[in-house]
Amino acid sequence: MKIKGDFLGILITSVVMVFFFWRSVPRTTVNSTKSVIPKAKSITVNEKQRDFLTRMRNIQYGRKQTIKEACRKYKNDIGEVDVFKKPPWNIAVNDEYRFIYCFTPKVASTSWKRILLVLNGFINDTDDQPQYVVNRAGMSSFHYLDERSPKDIKYILDSYTKFMFTRNPFSRVLSAFRNKLAPDTNYTQSDVWRKKLGYYISTLYNNNKPVADKDTSYDLTFKDFVRFLIDENQTNHKHWENIHWGYQYDRCRPCEIKYDIIGNFETLQDDSKYIMKITGTSDVTSFPSSNGSNPTNSSSKTSLQSYFSHLPLEYVRSLYERFKIDFEMFGYKRPTLNIPYK
Repeated sequence: MKIKGDFLGILITSVVMVFFFWRSVPRTTVNSTKSVIPKAKSITVNEKQRDFLTRMRNIQYGRKQTIKEACRKYKNDIGEVDVFKKPPWNIAVNDEYRFIYCFTPKVASTSWKRILLVLNGFINDTDDQPQYVVNRAGMSSFHYLDERSPKDIKYILDSYTKFMFTRNPFSRVLSAFRNKLAPDTNYTQSDVWRKKLGYYISTLYNNNKPVADKDTSYDLTFKDFVRFLIDENQTNHKHWENIHWGYQYDRCRPCEIKYDIIGNFETLQDDSKYIMKITGTSDVTSFPSSNGSNPTNSSSKTSLQSYFSHLPLEYVRSLYERFKIDFEMFGYKRPTLNIPYK
């Protein structure tokens, strides 16, 4: 009986000790199995930020569904590219923050290039350096997806955050004209653009204008620029599909590359804030001001009406037909007669 009683006492004592030991162990230790898995970046959010992230995720879901539908609809027109063997050349890679960015001219690309240049140490602040430095010398410091092996490309596309930006094709065309080719532009490299394209278009559609006028005057109109873009006889011209107004879907290939975030120029601030939060870059830099670029305000209704209202209706229709896939794929409404077009 004594042995039985001693055994019972030891058993009870052991149970009590185990109980109190269990109570003393922090809950985070008990449930820490998942937390030992390393993560690329940890994101701390408050309730307001959580609501913002939820709203942005819902917006992104809609944009990606629209792209998916357009890819199915225009499969034969778009064609297919093996992005593992030949990805677009204009996709920059940041390994530290694990993201890739496909940049498209006239879609806030200079602003985002500035962010990348801060991240890789080329500049100290996003407002440092003029635009031409960012778009020329600065870009040589980027790492590009097409420099990687097919195996590495697959790993990056599977595991990195992928984003691109789009813009209403009409406002992008207008921005390209006002920034690069308009007679009153203040762009520092405008003389280069006049020589390689502006004078050509001016003489092409003004038969009575002598070529000698190139040395004394320059009066290219938006109407003639649009006429060039819709002229089927000019499709072989090297600047007919210039990167500043060419097809956006062809620049970034969203039918083959499943981007995590599709930013819109029209919602640039919110989309950029979302990307920087997701990638963890908002802790080390900020979105640049417009001081270092040449904004044209070409997305405003006033600007669009001012320029497009002077175009013949058939020009507007033909321009839409040319960029129809971009309109549909990226969720932009088809122009109608009750918006600022004649």
